[in-house]
Amino acid sequence: MRRVKHLLVAVAVAAVESLGVQGAAAKGFDADGVVYDQPGQARLYVRPGGSVVYDEPGVTRLYLASGDNGTTTSSAVRPAVSNSPDANAAQPAVAESDGPKAADGTPMFLANGSPNLDFYRTAKGYRSPEGYLESRWGMSRSEVSRLFPKAQPEQAMLAYASETAGLKTLHVFMFVDDALSAVSILSDELRSTGDQYLADYEKLHSLLVRKYGKPRTTSETWSSEFLRGTMSKGASLQIGFVKLSSTWMTGETNIQIRAEAMGARVRVQVVYASARLMVKQADDLAQKDMQGL
Repeated sequence: MRRVKHLLVAVAVAAVESLGVQGAAAKGFDADGVVYDQPGQARLYVRPGGSVVYDEPGVTRLYLASGDNGTTTSSAVRPAVSNSPDANAAQPAVAESDGPKAADGTPMFLANGSPNLDFYRTAKGYRSPEGYLESRWGMSRSEVSRLFPKAQPEQAMLAYASETAGLKTLHVFMFVDDALSAVSILSDELRSTGDQYLADYEKLHSLLVRKYGKPRTTSETWSSEFLRGTMSKGASLQIGFVKLSSTWMTGETNIQIRAEAMGARVRVQVVYASARLMVKQADDLAQKDMQGL
């Protein structure tokens, strides 16, 4: 169960960073649910009632909630920035011409920089032209099973052991409402030193750069700047002094590679996640975290 939870948390963090929140950190539980927050910047959190809120302080708020009929309702508010009489009037939703777009042309952001709600409103039976290998976002478990017959059920997911770039890996297919929403590729190599784990990360990172180009974001987060340079980066990684990550984005896919300490090992992981299903994925994560409470 703990390993599965780690996979789900990594997907949620990758989704948040795809919105431009660099260095987002999982804060755990609070009164509202699971919080991924960078103080003073943007945040995504999930309320136990089944709603997801994206909030950039002083700029915009996006609220998504599942209705009784399974539909999604939403509202976006941009605070007034003028003293004019109509300063508090609703602002028109103007789509941003530049920036990430879905395959059908729907932009992820509006002209004012706030998330475009239509990007996350996927119709029933949604099927993306993008995905992981032969799979496509929105495929059902049975469809993915036919494409990957080695994949076995694993707590409402599908998983199989394989080899990626010469590394032993565990592939996990994640679903929300029986629609493929993310794929995690987790290195299963057991190394004796942190430098070896770092080499695995750098190998995969280099291959992703060759395939997708320069990362959209790159993060090297130290628990304290005083620790930087006190030992090799690999040793610091294994002890937990530093976390590494980079993200890429295509029209409908977030791609992230992460490396961070997990017990005596280092978790090296690549996550492919549906950009259009990531809000539903975050909501599903909150529901799973609350099971048994």
